[in-house]
Amino acid sequence: MEILILFKLSRRAVLGIEGGVVMLTRNDLLPLKFVEKEDFAGSYKGMRFLLHKEMADEGKKLKAYVWSEPFCFDATPDDEKLSELFEFSEEGLAAAIAWMNGKYEFIKKQPDGIGCFR
Repeated sequence: MEILILFKLSRRAVLGIEGGVVMLTRNDLLPLKFVEKEDFAGSYKGMRFLLHKEMADEGKKLKAYVWSEPFCFDATPDDEKLSELFEFSEEGLAAAIAWMNGKYEFIKKQPDGIGCFR
């Protein structure tokens, strides 16, 4: 019985919890040291995302992008991607995760379903 409960809890932690709570979590993403050297891309139920280090006048920033499947970042037109800048820190990453989760909720409610960014 305990093993089954632990499996359900860990599965929820990995997959996220729907219903306005949390879809993507910090545990779903690689450390910022990875993003400092390479872009990190992933997807969640039809929404793709990418984290990118960007240099700005104020220093390093974390740029988060979201767009609709099925295409990769390079094959998706820029006008079909949403993006936002955050501090390049754990706090900024937490804000980026919250922003991406909010965008998923927004996209899911669009009349054309997932992928309707316009």
